[in-house]
Amino acid sequence: HLRRGYALLLLLVFLLIDQVGLASELPFQPDPLITIPISFIKNPPSGPKSYAYSTIRVPSSQVAFVIIDYQTQNDPSPKRQVAAPLKNTKTLLDLLRTTNASVFYSGPTKIAERYPQYHRVKKEYDAYIESLPPKPKNWKAPHESPKENKFALELVELRQTQRASSPGRNSGSEPMFSKYLGPLDSEFIIGKNSHLRYLLWKKDIKVVLFAGTSAMQCMLY
Repeated sequence: HLRRGYALLLLLVFLLIDQVGLASELPFQPDPLITIPISFIKNPPSGPKSYAYSTIRVPSSQVAFVIIDYQTQNDPSPKRQVAAPLKNTKTLLDLLRTTNASVFYSGPTKIAERYPQYHRVKKEYDAYIESLPPKPKNWKAPHESPKENKFALELVELRQTQRASSPGRNSGSEPMFSKYLGPLDSEFIIGKNSHLRYLLWKKDIKVVLFAGTSAMQCMLY
């Protein structure tokens, strides 16, 4: 993080599905460029926060689309029309599938485990971890422990309270990922954020787009 000197620019990529611009040449290039709107939040040393807007263009192979926790109960039915957020997600998904972008589905492990795509990712990730040299005796993770993170502790408590007070949205049926969206056999299903981090590193992803529900309880947590 840049904290001193020139104005701090915190790059936030807002996934505005109905406004995301895709370059007109998408279907015609081996690795087409994707144009994404971004918002810069500028924090000068003094004065009010200000905003600037622009776009970035990246090869589609460096873009990942993470669909979080869209399940079958979100799908349209004879009695329920497709909701606008789900429809917009499908529109963007269909466009990205014409490129070299990677598509990830994220959700509870108990759902992810029902798909062969998840087990392929897990097997590859586990093999990679096993190939690493042993950790030093006094090795510590470079990130803050959840037990030392006040926000993480509050989130865990909230999730436990929600589980205790509600039988869940999928009571009486087996939850599955949305059939309206996919996933395809060639796409990825992840049940842990460690799997996501590994795939982002392996595939040299530079831009991650999120869509779906419960991001604060899944991949962002």
